[in-house]
Amino acid sequence: MRMNARSCYAVLAAVELARDQPAGKALCVRELAGRTGVPEGFLVQILQTLRRAGIVESVRGAGGGFRLAAPPGEVSVGRVLRASGGGDGYVETSSFADGALELTASQETARALGMVLSEAERALARTFDGLTLAAVLARVAGPAPAPDYQI
Repeated sequence: MRMNARSCYAVLAAVELARDQPAGKALCVRELAGRTGVPEGFLVQILQTLRRAGIVESVRGAGGGFRLAAPPGEVSVGRVLRASGGGDGYVETSSFADGALELTASQETARALGMVLSEAERALARTFDGLTLAAVLARVAGPAPAPDYQI
């Protein structure tokens, strides 16, 4: 699985907006960029994309900026990823997998690898679509898990 910077930044921005949702205030781009570490120019592009998708809304005037257009419990991570241009393709096949499909003499074996990759894709989509911004905030608000040093 591979996610591009745009998709990762979109999730970071959405989580920060969800964190301020109860107050109902909009966050200016500068503050949001400071909290997320996303370059301001890139963040504006991402927020405009999320606005067009109906995930965030812009607020004009003093105290303006961006805020979620719906409660965090109604916005899934999958929706944010799809809107940000991550598309539905969460599983990136390696050049080895692509080459293996081309070189495999047996169509049945090739279909087996294709099925495995498709199942992985569907599992990721279910996970992302079932994970709301509210759930993300709830999970990270708890105590940090103990380090796991298993090898």
